[in-house]
Amino acid sequence: MKRDLFRRPTAWIIFVALSVGAIIYIYNNFNKANSLINVDISMDRELALKKAKSLAEQFSLGPEEFKQPV
Repeated sequence: MKRDLFRRPTAWIIFVALSVGAIIYIYNNFNKANSLINVDISMDRELALKKAKSLAEQFSLGPEEFKQPV
C-alpha cells in the first residue's frame, strides 16, 4: 500500500524544522538583505526633474523634444 507523504510524521518534522530554520535565518539577516528599505531620500520632485533633464541632455537619453509632466 502506497503511503501519502503528508501522513508521515517524519515529513512534518522536516517541514517544521525547515520552517523554523528559515524564520531564524530571516530574523538574523533581514536588514542585510533589505538595506534598500532604509534609504534616506532627501531630493524633492522639482530637483529630481531638473537632475533627470540634465542627465538626459548629458548622455543624450530620451527624445529631443519632450513634454514635462506637471
